[in-house]
Amino acid sequence: MITYLLFKLLRRYLKNHTVHSIRIRHYIKTAAKLLLPIILCLLLLKSVGQQSTFEYEVIRNNKVIGHTIVTGNKTPGKVTYKVSAEINVSIIKDFKAVSEEETVFEKGIMISSLFSRTLNGENKGKRKTMLLDSLYQIENDGKKSIHHFGKINYTCSSLYLNEPLNRKYIYSDNHQTWLKITETKLHNYKLELPNGNYGMYQFENGICTRIDIYETFFNVSLKLISNNQARVNIPITSSY
Repeated sequence: MITYLLFKLLRRYLKNHTVHSIRIRHYIKTAAKLLLPIILCLLLLKSVGQQSTFEYEVIRNNKVIGHTIVTGNKTPGKVTYKVSAEINVSIIKDFKAVSEEETVFEKGIMISSLFSRTLNGENKGKRKTMLLDSLYQIENDGKKSIHHFGKINYTCSSLYLNEPLNRKYIYSDNHQTWLKITETKLHNYKLELPNGNYGMYQFENGICTRIDIYETFFNVSLKLISNNQARVNIPITSSY
């Protein structure tokens, strides 16, 4: 509306000032030639999509033991989340755990996910999930199975960059099932894990800023330390 009013005002000015109209039209044509490439570039960038990167420190007993990198890539009708993590702990011996997960949504529905994890370089699970019509096919270490999950529109990978407003369950690719989630107070949620374990999630402006995971023998916290530029590069040793 503001653009239209300015254009209407300019037309009126040109009509009442014919002496300057030719000169002003020349300036407008010149400005249009200069602005057109810029406008086209902006439209191209918008159509390509938006990518955001977030880095979390993994903390145990007040000590940083690893990092988690979360990337969200949005294009028209499609969203891809990538979660890469590396943890190093010493319990009698040294352990290095590396995991990578990629989840793809089209028009709000999960169409595929990839999950891979290694421990000290040894494969500890590879999983691929694909939407086939209204069913999901899961390939777990080469073995295929069909599951009636319904249309999955929110997963644990979504949880980093999207507050689960008004949701009661979210899908876990790791556990291959729906998990119950409950809002404990404003912008704070409890996610119930199998075997009585659970995670507490805190959000600010729709982004998860802290995760506290409580398990029987291993409690850890994830704290958001940066966004749009991860400080570390996690070398993923596992492959799909």
